[in-house]
Amino acid sequence: MTLTQPMNEKVHEVLLLQRLERQQDILLGEYVRLIEEAREAGDYKSSLKALNNLFDRLKLSERILAQPLLETLESNPDDLYEVLNQAIQLMAKAGRHTDLVKLLELRVRLQLGDKSINSETVIEAVF
Repeated sequence: MTLTQPMNEKVHEVLLLQRLERQQDILLGEYVRLIEEAREAGDYKSSLKALNNLFDRLKLSERILAQPLLETLESNPDDLYEVLNQAIQLMAKAGRHTDLVKLLELRVRLQLGDKSINSETVIEAVF
């Protein structure tokens, strides 16, 4: 592995996330338009169906964003710092600020040597 390889991987990851966010924005706009058109036409069944499809798609994007965290949990679940760091990045990207604050507090407690924090505590905080 060369010195530039990790940097190239990070750049690729950032570009991929930016592309995913753009696609998500376009998709969200289309679904909102479809939902509004169906409501205006009085077709509440189609409106509800479009809304349910939107929620399913948003769950998919969260799974894509969560991939690094899942890989860390599979490869090294006992590295609490790395699991927390991946979870913090995920919550920041997903805009889940309340969960982000909880995870940051947990990381501070871990850094201060809180012995009550173990892998179960971290996993419960993440999920």
